[in-house]
Amino acid sequence: NETITVDNLIVGQTFAEVLGGTTATESIPWSNDLEGDLSEFTTYQASSGSGMWAITTSRAYSGVQSVYHSDASGDHDSWLLTPTFDLSGATAPELIYWDNENYSSYYVNHEVLVSEDYTNDVAAATWVELADGVSDEDTWVERGPLALPTTGTVTVAFRYVGDYADAWYLDDISVAEAPTAASADWDVSVSGADATVSISVQNFTV
Repeated sequence: NETITVDNLIVGQTFAEVLGGTTATESIPWSNDLEGDLSEFTTYQASSGSGMWAITTSRAYSGVQSVYHSDASGDHDSWLLTPTFDLSGATAPELIYWDNENYSSYYVNHEVLVSEDYTNDVAAATWVELADGVSDEDTWVERGPLALPTTGTVTVAFRYVGDYADAWYLDDISVAEAPTAASADWDVSVSGADATVSISVQNFTV
């Protein structure tokens, strides 16, 4: 047996991360209906506010729960991160989610961002904006599909900024390949006065 001593261990880190391993990745299709907890997600506060993303039963698109950021007082820059996905073998991955708004007139900033180099440090990662803007008051709206990169690992973040601002609700978040469009091939053969039409249909359900 061998004893290994690890210094500077941070609560929440996996052993592989401490030893310099790569972040574990999730495969697609992936979805979360928020009917459980936030164990698949990572939360991060980049400012001094005490509010944070949390599960709620006050509003839901499906089921009885969603995840939301309240209108808490304090300087908030609150991040909700999905798992990191390996999209290197994907063809046309996309993000779809539903959102809802309360107190929209007090909105400061909402962003949906994507990173290809996030490894457990939000501040050190490079983030590209996929969408921003205020949501619809008291109305669930489907957002997306938003195209995701296919160069490697990808992490999606929902960023809320505000101080006693609005409340932002999210539900039914998914990352999956875009549906393949229906297609049809036609072939016409003629024999004397008769004609035969053959149709080959793909990705089509009657």
